[in-house]
Amino acid sequence: MDQPRIVNEVLLIGKTPSRVLLLKEKKVGENRHVCYIIPGNPGCASFYSSFMLNLWRASKGNMDVIAVSHAGQDPGVLKGDVELASRSDCPDADTEKYYTVADQVQHHVTALRQLIDANQPVIIMCHSMGSYLTLKMCYDRDVERRVVRVFHLFPCPAWMGCSPNGYRLAPILTKYRSWMSTAHWLVTYIPHSIIRAAIRMHMSDVANDFKEECVEIVMRCVVGEGHAASVANMFALGGDEVHVIKDFDFDMLSKLNSRSSFICSPTDGWFPLQRVEELRTEVPGSDIHIVENIPHAFVLHKSAEVAVLVWDMLRDVMVT
Repeated sequence: MDQPRIVNEVLLIGKTPSRVLLLKEKKVGENRHVCYIIPGNPGCASFYSSFMLNLWRASKGNMDVIAVSHAGQDPGVLKGDVELASRSDCPDADTEKYYTVADQVQHHVTALRQLIDANQPVIIMCHSMGSYLTLKMCYDRDVERRVVRVFHLFPCPAWMGCSPNGYRLAPILTKYRSWMSTAHWLVTYIPHSIIRAAIRMHMSDVANDFKEECVEIVMRCVVGEGHAASVANMFALGGDEVHVIKDFDFDMLSKLNSRSSFICSPTDGWFPLQRVEELRTEVPGSDIHIVENIPHAFVLHKSAEVAVLVWDMLRDVMVT
């Protein structure tokens, strides 16, 4: 099979400019399954490019794969790529708007409707807080009707602020968020070569085939055009998450139960085993897989392993 090429575009999702990554092979007369990836936070679709390629390889190209950045979180999109539309058509390109959890739910509902043909079956793969977004998206009847499978990958569907990581980070994301923005602003005055070296050192354990690309993605977040607005949005969304993502949505989890699988880590600081067992108890028959040696940020370290694991579970719904 030929090496696929990811199409990386900035498109208007509704009236919000957003980065969209796409692996697609259009075959006439074929309603191909589409895998729609919903990021965690940071919500830059580019962090999922390696996972997309590994999914494509695992499936031997038998499904299209799409990843869409969260609104406001991809550097350069809010202000750097406004040539894609006139200012009147693209109001969010001029404003440093802060997007809430509810805004991101609507953003991905709009993206799914806009980017995927109505007759194509949809497989959602959601990571971290993307799990919560997916559950809320499925209250839209059209979205829920089209979704044939949901994979919650190292998810955080509930009690985000009460998780071990949430306890530690909640004060930073709420009380001291403005300080973090100031610290980020100061970092931008450091020579870029030093910043890049520090990022490369911090990411020494990232998968070798993704390391340099990942370094450049982080550089774009730290010092790229429009970086201040995107980083502020990441912090703002994080602060909203710890307040909003609380109780399990057992109604929707039960409704989607026969279509859902959860891949979890026993050491995940965002979704500890206590919460996993609560889900297993309250939603009998939940398809939960506990995997060792794969971290929460699997897209940086173990995307190939997770892609193979997911594809093995997907064979029953795919028409190949």
